[in-house]
Amino acid sequence: MSDIVTFMILCYNVDMDLTAQLKEFGLSQREATIYTTLLQLGDGSILDIARNSGLKRPTVYTSIESLESMGLIHRILHGKRVHFKPEQPQTLQLLLQQKQKNLATLIPQLEAITNVPRGTKPEIRYFEGKEAVISLYQQTFFQIQEKDEVYLFSSIRDLLTNFSELMTVFDKQAIKWKWKVREILPNTAASLQYLNENKRSVQKNPRHNTRLLPKGLDLFDVEILLLKNSIVLVSIQKNIFAVVIKSPNFIASFRSIFQATWLISTKI
Repeated sequence: MSDIVTFMILCYNVDMDLTAQLKEFGLSQREATIYTTLLQLGDGSILDIARNSGLKRPTVYTSIESLESMGLIHRILHGKRVHFKPEQPQTLQLLLQQKQKNLATLIPQLEAITNVPRGTKPEIRYFEGKEAVISLYQQTFFQIQEKDEVYLFSSIRDLLTNFSELMTVFDKQAIKWKWKVREILPNTAASLQYLNENKRSVQKNPRHNTRLLPKGLDLFDVEILLLKNSIVLVSIQKNIFAVVIKSPNFIASFRSIFQATWLISTKI
C-alpha cells in the first residue's frame, strides 16, 4: 500500500472520529462533516464544501444555515462570491457553556411544573352526555368495596327522572354488600317518598343512614358522591355531564363540608 493511500485512510479515520465526537455536542452528522471540512479548507464556497465533504449541494445549503445560527461559521466575500469560514474550535466550548447556562435557567422552570409530591396534584376527568355518565356510575359502583364509606348529596327528584334504573342498581349493590352509606337529601316530597320505599337500600341496609336538609335548602343542582379516593359531581338536569376529581385536598375539604351539613340536617 502506498504512503499516499495510507495517509488518506488515516485522514478519513480521523475525520470520522472527529465527526462522531462533534455529534455528542449536538451537531448532526452533516453539520459535523461540513464544520470539519471547513476547518481543513480554511474557508470555502458551497461548491468547495460539497466537493470536499462528499455531500450534495442542497444538503450543504440546509446545514450551513444551521451552523450559522449556532455561531460556528460565518460568511465572507471572495470578490463577488460568498465563502464560509469556520469559527475557531474554542467556540464549541463557549457554545457548551451557553447551553449549560440555559439549562441552569430551565431546570427551575421544569421543577416548578413537575416537582409536585405524589397525590397532591389533582386528576380531573370530564364525562359528557347521559350514556357517558351512566357508564361512569356503573364503574363507580363496581369499585366501591365493603369497607368503604360513601357520602352522598342526592337530588332524588332529578335522579328519579333521569337515572331511575341506576338508582335500582345502586340499591341492590348497597344491600348486597352492605355498603356504609351516609346520604343527605333535600326535604321534599320526592325524598320522603324515596325514604319509604321498601326496595331501597335506606330501608334494607342497616348501614345506610340518611338525613334531610333544613327547609329552604331543598334545591340541588348536582349529585355529589364522596368516595375513598375521588369526588364525583354529576349535573343531572337538562345538560347531563359529570366531573371526577382525584385529590386528597379536595376530598378532605368536601368531607368537612359534608360533616358540617350532616350536623345541621334532620335525622330520619
